[in-house]
Amino acid sequence: MIGDDAASRGRTNVSGTHRCRLLATVAALTLLSAATGTARAGDGDAPRAVTATSAARPVLALSLKEAIIRAIRNNPDADIARIDLSIAYEGIDEARGVFDPLFQAGVGGGRNRDPNFNAPLPGTNVTISGLPPGLTVNPSTQFNWNGGFGWRSPLGTDLSLRYDFQRRTTQSRFLLNPTVTPSGGINVTQPLLRGFGIDVNKAAITIARTQRDIAAAQLDSSLQELAFQVEQAYWLYRGTIEAVRVAEKALETAQKLLERTEAFARVGESTRLEVLEAQVGVVTRQEQLIRARNDRDNARDGLLRLITAPRQRRAWDVDVVLLDAPRVREERFDVRLALAQALAHRPELVALERAIEVETSQRLLAENDRLPRLDLVGGWSNTGLGSSHHNAHEALLSGRYYRWNVGLQFELPLFNTRARAAARAARERIRRAQRQRDSLEQQVVLEVRSAIRDILAARERLRTTELGIRLAEEQLEREIARRDAQLATNFEVLQREEDLTDARNAHVAAQVDYAIARARYERVRGNMLRRFSIEIAP
Repeated sequence: MIGDDAASRGRTNVSGTHRCRLLATVAALTLLSAATGTARAGDGDAPRAVTATSAARPVLALSLKEAIIRAIRNNPDADIARIDLSIAYEGIDEARGVFDPLFQAGVGGGRNRDPNFNAPLPGTNVTISGLPPGLTVNPSTQFNWNGGFGWRSPLGTDLSLRYDFQRRTTQSRFLLNPTVTPSGGINVTQPLLRGFGIDVNKAAITIARTQRDIAAAQLDSSLQELAFQVEQAYWLYRGTIEAVRVAEKALETAQKLLERTEAFARVGESTRLEVLEAQVGVVTRQEQLIRARNDRDNARDGLLRLITAPRQRRAWDVDVVLLDAPRVREERFDVRLALAQALAHRPELVALERAIEVETSQRLLAENDRLPRLDLVGGWSNTGLGSSHHNAHEALLSGRYYRWNVGLQFELPLFNTRARAAARAARERIRRAQRQRDSLEQQVVLEVRSAIRDILAARERLRTTELGIRLAEEQLEREIARRDAQLATNFEVLQREEDLTDARNAHVAAQVDYAIARARYERVRGNMLRRFSIEIAP
């Protein structure tokens, strides 16, 4: 660095105001750099930014498809959606359980010492029971057991088969001792109004199956949204990597300018002010590079957060190498076809359609509850009696001793307020679900049209930014040539270099926006997983 007054008089004149502004900028940057360096050097416990070029760190080479598969396998949000689907599957069996046969059984026994008053026959000391006259104890013992099956049919029929057995002993002379009483029969209750019909009695199963379909659609939606987030993070990370390269190129250009300026200064062809301008350019681009690297590391962690399994802390300390790059396709879009595909495949629409089916089944149940209850009831039973198991069951199976009954049972709530309100609410829920579906369809139309426009706009931006880079490069080359010919200042060269950096960053942003817009287009059509041939087993 030299400050030759004679050389400065021979250079391009710089106004006093401009000189003061540049000196103030240099001083401010110098103080800021010194303060930042002091803070970093003195704060040994402060967390440091993780860089992608750390030594001795494992490398994870990652394609876009592999990143999505890892996220689906490891992401806890995807597991939550899968668990919800498993619960919905269990709900089907739970609803079917109402038709499972039911077995009942019981056994018991006891001994009684009941008081018994025996009056003697007139003129005798003999009682009818054979026990002594007066107040006596008539001890007895009994043993009984029973069993049976119950079952409900899809028509609402309640059917029960029952067998009862009792054995009783007593001291009475006028009763069988022991007394064995078996009986068996069947009872049937068939609803004729409320609770009648396969649709009504299987409504719970229908609802459970539909809720399973809703859970499957929600799983599909969750995984597609997760895949979109992964692809978005993937391209954002690649964009930050490219931004680091742009910042490195800008720093390289600024350093070369500083070297050329210092070389000129050593031979007296540059002033100290021009050297300071070049130094300011280097410091500024160093700060830009630090920011770019920090953004890159944050973007890498954002991608790792989506694809890394929980509690695997070491999996975060890797250098991620992306294997895929955005590919621009010259394609034409058929808006009507894209809308048809979106309306057919969007899992959110499928879930709403199934929700309408659930509410329809709920309305069926609510309308059935408004009906009065009218049940046809009937039963048949055979009874046996004897002093031993053999002759008692022989009498039971003979069919001579039986009972049967048949009748109707009627029940009518006088106001039925609850059932009427439930039916009205069910109808309103159907209307609400239908309107939600209509609203979502409009949203899908908007999303598809916007996604197509974003792709086309990003594609045009790519063409424009490519041209902008070529023009900015040519402009920078001309400005450097003017600087070498002492027709321009370092400040003007740095301005042209900054224009080139902005053009390169704009091109990187357009690439990222195009890739994300392309991914969003697949997402709004419900095609995020099919495009990678990824199938999810329930």
